[in-house]
Amino acid sequence: MTDDPTVRTFWISFANEHEFGGVNIIDLSEDEIGDEKWILAAVDKTIALGINPGPDYAVQGQRLPTYHTIPARFKNRLLNKADADEAQSAATSMH
Repeated sequence: MTDDPTVRTFWISFANEHEFGGVNIIDLSEDEIGDEKWILAAVDKTIALGINPGPDYAVQGQRLPTYHTIPARFKNRLLNKADADEAQSAATSMH
């Protein structure tokens, strides 16, 4: 969760039929999303940050509820399965 009400946190997962490609947890502001669907803006941001595993993976994602807080150490990097599981466990719920 962030102090800026226009920023939301997204969990983006990459995989194909053969392997898990990783997870990105990123924040996107309404300005970054603009007129795009949020998933397109999220993928664009992962590419810009250099944390996208590449075009060989399908993408799925979800916007995390505003009451979840993901520790900063898990954001803006490509997480492997163990890191993603740890991030999920470390997420705090504020409700």
